[in-house]
Amino acid sequence: EDEYENILRLNTISKMLYLANYIIVVPTAQMYSTALGSRSCAALLIGAANISSLISSVLHSLLLSKPNSFIRKRTELSDFRLPLTFCSLFALGGNILYSSSLMKESLGMAFVGRFLVGFGSAEILNRQLVLSIYPQESVNTEVASLTKISMITTALALVLGSLFDIRVKEGMGERVPLLAGQMLSIMPSPTPAFNITLVAVSPSQPFLPPFPFDPLAPSIVPSGQHSLFSLESIGYIMSFAWFFHTIGLIFFFNPPKIRRRAEHETAPDVLKEEDFDSDTETYEQEKNEPDTPTETNPFISANKQETSHGDGTFEKLQTMSRKTVKHQSHHTYRESIASVRQIMFSNVAFPTAAAILLIVNITTEVLLSSSATITSRFFYWSGARSGLLLGSMASIRLPVTMSLATERNFTERRIMKVALEIGRWGLCLMLNYESLFLFVISIMKGGLKKASSSACRYDGAFGVPQYIFSFAIVFSSIVTLENSTLTLMSKVQIPARKMKKYSIDNAFVVVFVSALGRLLGDLLIFALDISSWPFLNDIVNSLCFSLIIALTTGLYIVKKHFFFLI
Repeated sequence: EDEYENILRLNTISKMLYLANYIIVVPTAQMYSTALGSRSCAALLIGAANISSLISSVLHSLLLSKPNSFIRKRTELSDFRLPLTFCSLFALGGNILYSSSLMKESLGMAFVGRFLVGFGSAEILNRQLVLSIYPQESVNTEVASLTKISMITTALALVLGSLFDIRVKEGMGERVPLLAGQMLSIMPSPTPAFNITLVAVSPSQPFLPPFPFDPLAPSIVPSGQHSLFSLESIGYIMSFAWFFHTIGLIFFFNPPKIRRRAEHETAPDVLKEEDFDSDTETYEQEKNEPDTPTETNPFISANKQETSHGDGTFEKLQTMSRKTVKHQSHHTYRESIASVRQIMFSNVAFPTAAAILLIVNITTEVLLSSSATITSRFFYWSGARSGLLLGSMASIRLPVTMSLATERNFTERRIMKVALEIGRWGLCLMLNYESLFLFVISIMKGGLKKASSSACRYDGAFGVPQYIFSFAIVFSSIVTLENSTLTLMSKVQIPARKMKKYSIDNAFVVVFVSALGRLLGDLLIFALDISSWPFLNDIVNSLCFSLIIALTTGLYIVKKHFFFLI
């Protein structure tokens, strides 16, 4: 595959850039939304890209399909250059709009920018391009490599996103701030010992006495501070990255000429067998080839000369049969979707795994997108501290995945069941019990009403360690659940031959369900944050109870179909 090195590298960069572009705004979305005049739209800024990502996945599937149906067509490597270039251009323009919205003070422009960024998602094309280059026995290795790169990219993007909220002392030149110093700062000091200091607001007196040791306690910002990077520089940096990727696609995405000429000759046997709409010329070429017994053409046998009677009768009958099949194979979109649904629901394990994958992505998105809002309101953290926390949590995905890959003592269904149970207990630990206690007291006093946002309290001195510890439990269980679910989906026994006929395959389901879950998670955060119902006044409890219900539903589904998840 040396001759495809540039193509594979550009394909990997496309996947990494979109993932980094999506996740890098998570630590600073709350600050960005507040600067544009809204304290509750941070989740919408993050999740706007998922709307266009869903649209993009459908458009790319149509691009890989024959007209008026979702039946897969033959594609050459050169067919991927134009759609990948358009994806880069959309993301480039979206990032410019996102950064310009801060100077224009336009929240709508920020939403449009993030919406355009979502069209940079080309995971359907990325996967199909890998399948077009690598032989079947090497595809799993390449997909595993892309998965590892994605996990590393997620952690790095969260850490890099935190840099856009770091403040340094003026007059210090180009000295790089010491992140370790900020992480170890405990008490505010009139003479800061480190170069990094963050804006902090002195919290009101907590309901419980203060905890003597806070490993992530913020420092008071002295006068003469400035941001290391401006918030609007996020979009500009990403737009530069997409610009260079676009240049690479234009000048370096060059499939070998030999490959382009022999594309149809080297097509997989499955596609030859199922492509009933191929031209008659192709059949005439196949007819002139030597008669060799093959499994893909049962009509050819050793006794062919006896059945053909030497006058071409057999060839005529085969041609008539081929034309009949060709006439009957013009499906509509509705018929293709109905066929795919019938195939997928032929084994109850596949829709069950897809439902669990939806719950996994909803939970993951809620944990990541709400972290900056929660830590800002309750702990008075900056986006930098929130990003460092999320980056450290995301770094455990790769070790967990590697350990599960070598696990042989437990089945996927058993791991899924245990992970769902542990996730529920972690969410119970994350609950804000101080807020629940005050809520019950207010009901007993008959004064139930929505409290002011300035009275945010989280279990007093135990809030910070409680949130971090429970976050780690839930996130670890969700990562374990995701890996087991994807492994189960790859093992589900569905008619693979029939599934490969359509562009809506297992990979499409994973991409579509993942984007849909992320979108639903962001909408859930927004809906609960703007709710005026007194019980939903505390965003921590409202999100935790919602996720507990979701995980309980997933646990019920797994238990109900436990013996079919093989």
